[in-house]
Amino acid sequence: MRRHIFLTLLFIALWFGRDHLLGFAHNLVANPLQGAALAQGDAGGTGGIRLIEPTELASIIRTSTGGTITAFVLSPQGAVGRAVLDACRSGHRFFITLDGRSFVRSSNDASISTYNGAGCVARLSPSALHMKLVYASGRAFLSDENFSRGYVVEDDNSSDRDVLAATLRGRPTYTNTFSTVKSHSLDIEAAAIAQARSALIIESESFGPNNPVANQLERLAGRIPIRLLVANAEYRTHSSEQRYLRELAARGIDVRVTRATDKMAVYDDVVFAGSTNSTAGVDDQVDWGLVVRDGTIANAMRQRFERNWADAQALR
Repeated sequence: MRRHIFLTLLFIALWFGRDHLLGFAHNLVANPLQGAALAQGDAGGTGGIRLIEPTELASIIRTSTGGTITAFVLSPQGAVGRAVLDACRSGHRFFITLDGRSFVRSSNDASISTYNGAGCVARLSPSALHMKLVYASGRAFLSDENFSRGYVVEDDNSSDRDVLAATLRGRPTYTNTFSTVKSHSLDIEAAAIAQARSALIIESESFGPNNPVANQLERLAGRIPIRLLVANAEYRTHSSEQRYLRELAARGIDVRVTRATDKMAVYDDVVFAGSTNSTAGVDDQVDWGLVVRDGTIANAMRQRFERNWADAQALR
């Protein structure tokens, strides 16, 4: 598996070209926006981190001179996809890499053809690719849902930008509060929620046992109020997930199934954001996860969760 991840990153590096990729990495490292460095511990300061909607990112892309995009999928019909097409048709170059695995190959092939037809430079990854990143106008944006209906994090923290630069150089890495490696993203999320002493809300597209986040929920069950949301599309097709979620419900965790596919954990002013699902397996997959301590971001995430919760259904 590590060999496959290395080949994916090597493919991206070689395809983007030395000058383009090293210029991108240099911009990330050498020109960080002003902001306090993340603190050591379970949650750091925001340091230039803010939440935006995909529509705002689309506006930024339309006025940019080009950039780099990696994603599992990127629909040309979405707000961000349409913005990328408009930018490329205007002569601006976006380098796009999408996941090349068999179960998304057909739809991603069609997307690649559309982007290339508009003047973008788009290819499929030779193996798994799950990091949702847009780098445009000297700014880094991360999505939990392929820049579609979910939230977007604009991350201009210098430490996080170092991690992103290292990842695009083929060395995915992590700090105490930011990671581009799935296993470590789960670790920092678990370390954050382990400190919860008040009501905890958590949402994941898919959720299974035998991973650090699930282990912490089992430990916290019955000690604090916990609400858990999972995506219906994953839940209804995985009997093992259904059994495990019923076990968590029997332990006192309030579990519902939603049409949304957001990924988050929130208590007090502590937030986990990311595209990493709370599942075991593919530990070294390139994926992102971030922990911040910020009341404004926590309130915004809480509002997203409450909207999804109100529209969700109880387990059956």
